[in-house]
Amino acid sequence: MRLGSRFRKCGPVFAVLLAVLLVYGGMVSPRASAEPSAAETQGMTRFWVYHPLYLVSDIYVYPVEYYVPQTGSVEIEALEALIRGMPEGSGYRFVSFPKATKVLGVTIEDKICTVDFSRDILEANVGAPGEAALLEAIVCTLARSAEVDKVRILIEGEPAETLAGHVDITGLLEPHWDRVYRGFEDSHGHWAGGSIMVLQCMDIMIGFEDWTVRADEQLTRAQFVKLLAEVLALPDAHGQEMPFGDLDGHWARPYVQRALAAGLIDAADYGEEFRPDEVIPREEMAYLLVPAWEAYRAAHPEIVYPEPEEAGAFSDETEIGQKYVSRVKESASLGLLKGYPEGYFRPKRGLTRGEAATVLTRLMGMSGSGTALVVTLPRPGAGVEKGSIFVLGSAAAFEGTTNFRFRDENGEIVFDAYTTSTEGMGFGAIGMCVDTSLLSRSPASLELYLISMEDGSEFRRTEVPLGLGTSAE
Repeated sequence: MRLGSRFRKCGPVFAVLLAVLLVYGGMVSPRASAEPSAAETQGMTRFWVYHPLYLVSDIYVYPVEYYVPQTGSVEIEALEALIRGMPEGSGYRFVSFPKATKVLGVTIEDKICTVDFSRDILEANVGAPGEAALLEAIVCTLARSAEVDKVRILIEGEPAETLAGHVDITGLLEPHWDRVYRGFEDSHGHWAGGSIMVLQCMDIMIGFEDWTVRADEQLTRAQFVKLLAEVLALPDAHGQEMPFGDLDGHWARPYVQRALAAGLIDAADYGEEFRPDEVIPREEMAYLLVPAWEAYRAAHPEIVYPEPEEAGAFSDETEIGQKYVSRVKESASLGLLKGYPEGYFRPKRGLTRGEAATVLTRLMGMSGSGTALVVTLPRPGAGVEKGSIFVLGSAAAFEGTTNFRFRDENGEIVFDAYTTSTEGMGFGAIGMCVDTSLLSRSPASLELYLISMEDGSEFRRTEVPLGLGTSAE
């Protein structure tokens, strides 16, 4: 019996009450009492790992739920997954453990977990915030269990003073659950919150000094060029000649230099002044987005973008500046910056920061941009090899429950499970890692979807096509 059928039987009101009762600490899915999937009945262990994340805004731990064959010691398995770290390609600012680190032993007594690492862990080449993130990741990963309140760290059987010379670890360490990544406080309930969370995890959208993102504020020209420079990872260009007199002493000067050096912007288009704090109009955004998309695609040939759609004429096309017309249409065709439902483009109107976040995640080939389910990993077309499949992104779902499954090239389900985000309501981070040995066949697509609390139906489905790599059998 699937959860959806249970909700249909229970009725809408009772279904919601049942879902709330089944949630434990905001992290256990309402599907926990549903009948297990095929993979679970064949023997599967699930556990959480909190990976260290070091952003401009602060340090965090990012929860990822692992699905692996049955294992003897969940604690050791989780710590080994933590040491292996996250795959390359997400763009998230994870902090890495020394890969040679070994877990020599784990014991639990009186709710104190003692973990013994090999001396290799002392080779962590991180600063004070990075070390704090590593320690928080260890403690939260172990303290996820109801049997653990505090953690003691040993190095080859002996107490240690520190891992990297900055943080004292001589006493018992307690988890700080407020470090679990949840994004900007003012973006959880925003329609673009998913795309904003993704860009924050990449330090592309870092917010303001009060750690808000102000998603409904209109974007300035300087802010937009800065975002494009970060998305494209443009190299520093401090020696680049600066033709704009109004950028002397301005915070955006180095980003504009990077954009000039890379050919993303042309000084001739602006004259002597860049007007950095002016709201950038949509037509100019489209003009810059197309070459930015071409550069990003060239740097990431592994991403399979959807085929362009023919862009029809806009009702206000005569209002678009002549030099912008072709790129406005191309931007709409590529699905980057589109027109409005009534057929207008509104070329002179600005774009909000939330809208810009959605546009940029589309540029980067992320599935579900601007919807309730945004997928950072895997990107469309990603190959699947033996080992593990990581899924990262953000979701806005009732009590944080997000369902996902893999299908083969014939559309048959080869794995079906669920996870929870870090927010019960509004956008929260999601992370899953599935051992491919649990898949009966090689997957051709990933689907994430939500289940309606009213009738149990599936909605807001996001699909990611996968390249057929090495068989998962």
